[in-house]
Amino acid sequence: MPYLHIQISGDADRGLAARVAEQAVELTAQLLGKDPAATAVVVDFIDPSLWFITGEALTGGARRSYHWVVTITDETNTRREKAAYLQAVHA
Repeated sequence: MPYLHIQISGDADRGLAARVAEQAVELTAQLLGKDPAATAVVVDFIDPSLWFITGEALTGGARRSYHWVVTITDETNTRREKAAYLQAVHA
């Protein structure tokens, strides 16, 4: 069962969380061949004052950042599949 943990800077937004989770499941199914019914997703929102890039907090609301962690069974996907997945996630 794939497990995806996605952290997004900013205030909690249920609509955004639902859209991100839906897209995450779709990408994981399409590009890694994982069963959507067996894919777990957790979306957390992190206060921008606690998220730092180059030593500066993401306060002000103009910028958002994310951190996407995927846990899958070892050796179930090729390097090419993983590379395509990473490219799609960042797009």
